[in-house]
Amino acid sequence: MSMPRTLVISIFLLLAAGRTVAGPHSGGTLVIHATPAVYSVGQDYCGADSLADCASVVSTIDSTDVRVWSVYAMFTGEQQPDLRGVEFGIIYDADIVLLGHGACGDLEIATPGWPQNGGGTQVVWAEGQSSQATCVYWFAGYAYAEPTARVAGSTFAVGPHPQFGGHFGDGSIVPIIDEIADYGVLGFGVEGYAPCPMARTFRIRADGSGDYPTIKDAMDVAAPGSVIELEDGVYRGDGNRDLDFNNTAMTLRSVSGNPEACVIDCEGTVADNHRGIFVDLNHDIGPVVEGIKIINGHVGSNGHWSYGGGGIDLTVGSRLVVVNCIVEACTSDIAGGGVGSGGGTIEMEGCIIRGNWTAGQSGGGLSAVDARIRLRDCRFEGNFLTGSGGAIRLTGCDLEAIGCVFQNNRAIDGGAITIRNTRALFEGCTWAANTSTNGATFRIDDSPVVFDHVTFASNQAARAAAIHVGSGQAPEIRGSILAFGEPGPAVLCSDAPVIAATDIYGNAGGDWVGCLEGLLETGRNLHADPLFCGLDGLDLSLDSRSPCVRRADFVDPVIGAWPVGCGPTWAPLLRSESAMSNPALVTVTHNPSRNSVQFHGEGLVEGSSVTLDIYDLSGRTIGELPVQVGQSGRFDVIWNGRTMRGSRAPAGMYFGVLRGVSGRATVQFTFVR
Repeated sequence: MSMPRTLVISIFLLLAAGRTVAGPHSGGTLVIHATPAVYSVGQDYCGADSLADCASVVSTIDSTDVRVWSVYAMFTGEQQPDLRGVEFGIIYDADIVLLGHGACGDLEIATPGWPQNGGGTQVVWAEGQSSQATCVYWFAGYAYAEPTARVAGSTFAVGPHPQFGGHFGDGSIVPIIDEIADYGVLGFGVEGYAPCPMARTFRIRADGSGDYPTIKDAMDVAAPGSVIELEDGVYRGDGNRDLDFNNTAMTLRSVSGNPEACVIDCEGTVADNHRGIFVDLNHDIGPVVEGIKIINGHVGSNGHWSYGGGGIDLTVGSRLVVVNCIVEACTSDIAGGGVGSGGGTIEMEGCIIRGNWTAGQSGGGLSAVDARIRLRDCRFEGNFLTGSGGAIRLTGCDLEAIGCVFQNNRAIDGGAITIRNTRALFEGCTWAANTSTNGATFRIDDSPVVFDHVTFASNQAARAAAIHVGSGQAPEIRGSILAFGEPGPAVLCSDAPVIAATDIYGNAGGDWVGCLEGLLETGRNLHADPLFCGLDGLDLSLDSRSPCVRRADFVDPVIGAWPVGCGPTWAPLLRSESAMSNPALVTVTHNPSRNSVQFHGEGLVEGSSVTLDIYDLSGRTIGELPVQVGQSGRFDVIWNGRTMRGSRAPAGMYFGVLRGVSGRATVQFTFVR
């Protein structure tokens, strides 16, 4: 096709000036395939031998005949290529003679003297190429010396363009540019090299001595499914911050699984904005970040940073999974000091969002608009702002929070959380010691909200110590505790909520008052001291004598988010009365244990049935393992590292306790990932 040279140049400038990130062609390679075609002057050999996959590449020529070979861009089956441009170079031995060559795209700009040794070219297509194997270029030639006469043979290799490097470009308005991960070699009389794209594991070190100097360098060449592992240390500077996964599903994780030891220090300031991670338009691919701490991010109101999210930010259409991570001391001028989302999906499990702040009006810890948020066993603590939603503010979102703790957050309104036009479920969550100077601990506007077995305690809020419904429907509250808040009443709302099996007690502004008046006598509700084990120290586990404990099995109270942690011990129910007749011993096979834990027990009655409970350091029961005692009173049982809600337990110290047996029936162990 014929196009004006000015347009050709502009297209190549776009290719050269695009964003170099992990994009739709990340991990792609260039290979050289020796075709069976017979060379004839003036003929086009693009796709002369169409490749089905990389495994079919022939990378060796064992004759001196004139041959045709093709350069292919190769991508994994998980990718959806939109290839519009390629830039690369060639390097070959002096005894190789080239007789013909041709680009397989619509436009080409090559270096002077091309295809001389050491030269480079750029190839562009008017339409995107979507194949996992796209023919980019062809060459014809031969090696004039007999292969058997050579000491080492000859090679023809592709590599980076001598001026611009080696890249793939897509069809975006500003092309997303991916570095070519590896390059093929054609051997004449020697073995060649065909680097097929594949998922790899990269090891990165903070001092730059790993597989690649920086995290970004590895991300730029990682194929989908790759894992980038960070050794413990503090990662700073360009290439170790502002990390963009874009269209590539990969995992970024610490080797140790300890986020306190593996830190990305963004070193962001008002004058020099930087954040940890940015996820942009990845079409629900869902990269994973695990076991990493992100600190000192700061984003302002200019350009790329306008969405907020000083530590982590997502845009519309993106998805990110964050496991066992910490986002701390990050700030934003707009919204979401720690985490921000202008849409998309973020899933966080076992994470800590701590000490983040925003100068804006929305979400000191996390702020999101039109997003899907899933939180499991996360802690939001010490986040603050002068607006609304000290820990979280959501608008138009879909939220599910299970087993989360919101503590010591503060704001003018919504000391912990503010939501608007958001569907939300909170199960087994806790709000403690949050502060709202002119509002409530939890502010709700026009949002259907369910509180299921949650605990509010010791919060300070002027208008409502726990929940304030500013507009819209009242929430559903079941199996929960709202206690000891001040100075406002427990709940402030216009319409009566659906409330059952809930204890509201000790709130300075009133308990069953206002919109709750008359509901104490319905739905098995309570007005009694819940008997927390240590309210002053925010130990919200329950005394065994608490009115909120209604089952004979004392470790599973009906009301509130926390189990029994003190008081006279009740004899729990066992499936076999004879199980207690012998002293018992329980041990852990490997301590510390990684990913799963194997327990061994002995000294019980053969054939009896007991239960092994898993407790965290706070005294909370997170797992229950039924045990069938085998021959000689022994058993072996494995805990899969997941809580009773199905989420993965964070790394830390735990206790295994055989319920209701005598002897040393408790074992302390460390769980790592």
